[in-house]
Amino acid sequence: MRDRSSVLLGAALLSMISAPLATSAAAAGGEGPYFGLKVGGATVEDSEADGVDIEYDTGFAISGQVGYQFDAFRLEGEFGYQGLEGLSETNVNSDVDIGRFTLNAYADLPIAPNIGPYVGGGFGVASLEADDDFSDEDSAFTWHGEAGLNVNLSDQFVLSPFYRYQWIDTDLGQQSEPLVSHIFGVSLRYVLTWRGRSRGGDGYSSRGYYGGGYGAGYGAYRSYDRYDRYDDYHDHDHRKKKTKSPEQEERDRCGWKGPGCDDEESDDWRG
Repeated sequence: MRDRSSVLLGAALLSMISAPLATSAAAAGGEGPYFGLKVGGATVEDSEADGVDIEYDTGFAISGQVGYQFDAFRLEGEFGYQGLEGLSETNVNSDVDIGRFTLNAYADLPIAPNIGPYVGGGFGVASLEADDDFSDEDSAFTWHGEAGLNVNLSDQFVLSPFYRYQWIDTDLGQQSEPLVSHIFGVSLRYVLTWRGRSRGGDGYSSRGYYGGGYGAGYGAYRSYDRYDRYDDYHDHDHRKKKTKSPEQEERDRCGWKGPGCDDEESDDWRG
């Protein structure tokens, strides 16, 4: 009995996790490239260099992204810059400039047509340079994890407050611990997508430009219904060729006035 309950609980959890992804894929209905910009404040954890404690002041981080939206998933390249200032317990001060290039992947999880969280991360290489009381340079491996909230401002613009945990494996200035940053900021993405058509059971439907939605912009694309109107017209044209009863002919001729009207005019489309 306990095993059966475990199986049922596992199936329920799997369904809860997979439902948002299935909904996002169905709602997004498109893909395309995008450009992004992120800015934020960065707090850096204290570290140690050759037995000496180092404290870092709050700095800033800015980065640009170029990526591609695959329905509920995004892949991108990012180049960023971070500036901060460190001070050791022996009063040795140095400004640190950090450049990062990473490859990132994110999953967008919609909870409403124009809002939803996202999670993901990336890895790459970091270039560090220190100057002032001492000068040093280093290149190191870096990775980060990130979570945020996508808000569709329009069909093509997405605003996302986010938090990033950033890790750099550096020995800059004989630093013996990784450089760990906590970045809180906001990003803005501009999505460009192609106009696609899909064949449905009721005829053609053509989507407008797909924008934003997490990141990909779930529910952000516009339905382009001229083909639906075209099909409706032909369906009506087909119906009016059917044999009508005298009562139906009278109702069609009189319209809203009803049977026994005095108006002999009729709309052409009613036949």
